[in-house]
Parts: sequence; structure tokens; C-alpha cells
Amino acid sequence: MILRRFHKLGLQKKFFFTILVVIMAISGTIALLARWILVSSLTDELQMRGTAIAHSVAARGAGFILDGDTPQLVGLIFDEAQLRERTQLVAYIYVLDTSDALLAHTFIRPFPSHLKAANPLPEGAARSMELVRVHGREAYDIAVPVREGLYQIGTVHVGLNKAHMDSLVGKLRVKFLGFITAVVII
Repeated sequence: MILRRFHKLGLQKKFFFTILVVIMAISGTIALLARWILVSSLTDELQMRGTAIAHSVAARGAGFILDGDTPQLVGLIFDEAQLRERTQLVAYIYVLDTSDALLAHTFIRPFPSHLKAANPLPEGAARSMELVRVHGREAYDIAVPVREGLYQIGTVHVGLNKAHMDSLVGKLRVKFLGFITAVVII
């Protein structure tokens, strides 16, 4: 039925509809590729930021762990969690020693005890990441070792707020849909 209508159209309208279909197909393909590339890149970038925060805490907090200076360690992790735009991205930071004893955390509520075992850092690993549930919300828990020389003296865990990451991805999707809509309208 559609082909019959298409055959009845004049040459000018055939060109118009053919070009419109090609533009829509190309736009859709570009949107899917861009979404796939940019969304995965954005997620990877946010996870790299979380890893960088964890490494920063590990490097700056090693001395506090060795000295047993808990107030300075707590101050450090709160400063790292509250720095500029990190307040929405970072859900929590906590530090464990080698026997998995809690040294410091940024939770205002009591520390969720299940979190200690939720993302164990494998022996010799540079980092570990796992999706965890904390106080009814999901977070990507990134664990990195705290090292002093050759020895591991603790573990830093940084939780990235999954809802914030999803909202950033959602904003990116809306912008892409707006761009594709503008291309189709033009």
C-alpha cells in the first residue's frame, strides 16, 4: 500500500521522501553509535574519577593510618568527599585496615556493617569495583589498597552515587534526542 502511494507521487516528492528516509536512518545510526560511545565513556570517566579520589585518599592517608591518627584521617576523607562538585557524585568514603577493622568513614548514620564484606579487594589487585546497596540506594563501590612501600596497610573504599551517574547519562540522552529531532525538523 505504501509502495503504491510512493509510485503515484511526482519525482520531486519521491526525492524529498527518499532523502528524508536516508537522513532519518543516518541520524538514528549516529544517535545509537554516539549513545553507545558517549554513555560508556561517561560511565568510565566517572569511575576513573572515583578511582582517582580513592588513590588520593590512599596516598595522603597512609601516614595517618600508620600513626593511628583517626581524627586527621576522618578530616581527610570528609574533605575529599565534599570537594567542589564531588558532593553529588561521592556517596561515601571509608577506610579499613588490613584486618578489616573500620578506621574512618563519612556516613552520618551508623556504618552499614554489610559494606565491609561487599567489595573485598583481591590480593595484589590495583582496584576492585562492585555495585552495592547502601541505605536503600545503589552505589558503585571502588576499593583501592593503601600501601606503604611494599606493604598494604589498609583499603580505601569510595562509593559513587549511581543515581547521580544515571541522571548525567539521562541528560546526555535528552540532548541527543533534541539534536536528532532538530536534524529531522530541519
